[in-house]
Amino acid sequence: LDTASTAGLADQAGTLLLLLDLRARCPAAPRQLRVAYRLLFDTDPHHQGLLRLQAGGLLRPAVFTADSPVQVFSLRAPNTWERLRDDVKSGIWHIWSGADHLLFLLCLLLPSVQRRGPAGIGGASAQATLALVLTDVARVVTAFTLAHSLTLGLAALQLVQLPERFTESAIAASVLLAAAMNLRTGQSLQRWQVAFAFGLVHGFGFASAVATLELPGTSLLPTLLGFNLGVELGQMAVVAAALPL
Repeated sequence: LDTASTAGLADQAGTLLLLLDLRARCPAAPRQLRVAYRLLFDTDPHHQGLLRLQAGGLLRPAVFTADSPVQVFSLRAPNTWERLRDDVKSGIWHIWSGADHLLFLLCLLLPSVQRRGPAGIGGASAQATLALVLTDVARVVTAFTLAHSLTLGLAALQLVQLPERFTESAIAASVLLAAAMNLRTGQSLQRWQVAFAFGLVHGFGFASAVATLELPGTSLLPTLLGFNLGVELGQMAVVAAALPL
């Protein structure tokens, strides 16, 4: 390493970051770089290390977690499909590691199957009951997806901003409300309406993961699309696994 200096603290999208500026020169151009990051994982398993790897004209963002403390980067410029793959993987990991997002969605989906017995409603066939369940699930999931995709885009493009403290508190409140809705019947609010309303808030939570990568304008939109696709794929995988159970 030529230099290893602390750049100080920065407030990025409501998150306090410790910035480290690490620079290295190699006698010959390397093809790969192996990076190991384990800071604070022993005390905070939810801690994340954010990396902006710059090598010549190459810019590679990455996120280190307790489950992925070591990563190997190719120093050649990635093609479009490789960048999309990495962004999709980031989105999948974010939704799978976000217990609050999944709890909110699953609490809203539970009544889809809870209120229908094996014989269906009013003697309806099992096939008809399955169709009703899938329709109900699709309504809730679609409302949640549309809402958080909207605010994820607006926040990542810095068109709309909310304080992170408010966002995290509202997301926690959404989980409590979704759980409480299972304790009584005959609510005036439909579950898909709750999914849409609080999905708008959850989108700001997703945006914080994209904002901390500090991507340049030319990379932001493709990364945003790939990340959101990953979130949807991860979300659908959880729904597909949980629904039969």
